Amino acid sequence: MKKWTIPLGTLLVFVALLGGAGRATTASLWIVFAASPENGNGTQQLFRVRADGTGLRPITSGVRVATAPSLSPNGKTVVFSRLGSGVFVVNIDGSGLRRLTSGSADAFPVWSPDGTHIAFLRSKSNEFHAYVMTAGGT
Repeated sequence: MKKWTIPLGTLLVFVALLGGAGRATTASLWIVFAASPENGNGTQQLFRVRADGTGLRPITSGVRVATAPSLSPNGKTVVFSRLGSGVFVVNIDGSGLRRLTSGSADAFPVWSPDGTHIAFLRSKSNEFHAYVMTAGGT
């Protein structure tokens, strides 16, 4: 895992250069987003919907907030963070949930354009540190 320290002002540029969270590709035809179920009264979870508006379904569930989803370039996998729990990956249908990191301050994961790596930020001592790991979590 590689680590860089970046100034807070470049955070948005960093995320944009890596593809942005929740971006749907032509190949995937899916849009993935975080929302609160139960009319906004539930814990924020991840949902998917086809680009044509059909197939709305939840991807995650639980008591911890799921946020900052990023759809893999092939449209089959979503990487996201759970507040206070780390970075996770799950299949687009909600199966195969796996934890990739356990850092309570790990957030904003994004896929590399070729889908082989995941970058994320970790907040430590009032700084954001950028990390890159393989898609398998090493």
